[in-house]
Amino acid sequence: MSRKWTTQTTASIVPGRTGNGMQAGALNFPSKTLNAEYTTMTMGVAYKTQGFANSIISLLNTVNNLDLRLEHVGDGRLRFHFGFNATGATGPPSIFVMSTERWYYFETQATVDGGPPAHIVATARVNGVEILNWDYTHGSGQPGLKFNRILTEGPGGGFNCIIDDLYVTDTEFLGDIRIGVLYPNNVGDSSAWTPNGAGANYTKVMEHPADDNVTYVAAASTGLKDLYNLDDIDPAFVGVIKGVQALWCVVKSDEGDAAVKGLWKSSGTEIVQASGHNFLPPNGYYPSATSYLYNIQTERKSLFTAADWTKTEINGLQLGITRTV
Repeated sequence: MSRKWTTQTTASIVPGRTGNGMQAGALNFPSKTLNAEYTTMTMGVAYKTQGFANSIISLLNTVNNLDLRLEHVGDGRLRFHFGFNATGATGPPSIFVMSTERWYYFETQATVDGGPPAHIVATARVNGVEILNWDYTHGSGQPGLKFNRILTEGPGGGFNCIIDDLYVTDTEFLGDIRIGVLYPNNVGDSSAWTPNGAGANYTKVMEHPADDNVTYVAAASTGLKDLYNLDDIDPAFVGVIKGVQALWCVVKSDEGDAAVKGLWKSSGTEIVQASGHNFLPPNGYYPSATSYLYNIQTERKSLFTAADWTKTEINGLQLGITRTV
């Protein structure tokens, strides 16, 4: 949890709604601060709760106290709350009424104009169907109000909720998504990093959860590359692929400078993780000297065609890593 969320308390990892990996069972307020601020943000999450309290989705900015929440009314209905500098208002409740201990897919999109006065337009969907649309003008505001943080809350009072299949975009509704996980399953076209102990390189990184210093590969100098073939997508999958996210769990193990970049290879074309994209520094991702953390690259469209990713393309994809510093 601490590697993917900025703050997390009293949380556990439990099976999700589709059994396609291990998911976060959020018992108490996990939040994520993003690398930039956005006028429009959209967040979707699968959600199952034991109680009707607090908020399902919150779009925030802790610096300027901006706060937009899709919150429980208390009886299964939902409403929006918008706040700025500790003052705000709530919108009318939904006609839709949810039940406890049932999975729903909630999405919220909000666009803010700081004004003054601040103006918010917010929409909520459940399982792809719009249930709330709220247009509200606040009594005060300030230029440049934007979102930069997401939060999902447990109901409290001895109850909990489970979240799964979460996404965030800066504009687009993705719909009721399912997130599948693919792991390295064979050697790729490069194996220049050094494994600790016997076994092929991919066997040191095909892990979930990551076992840190138990199994790993290491690069003692710059220019070394590793590539890995991945699991195929479930043959039963027939939907549209809404994006691909790669995660490289890395740490710096010795003194001196060190940085890495991710590698993508498809049909003989190799692409190095681009500087500036996904907020990557020019020389690459600088790992922590004490803790394994994720270098993350998310791509809504194919890096190779600029169109939607295809099942064939993903099944033929190699992912890897190169040391740049």
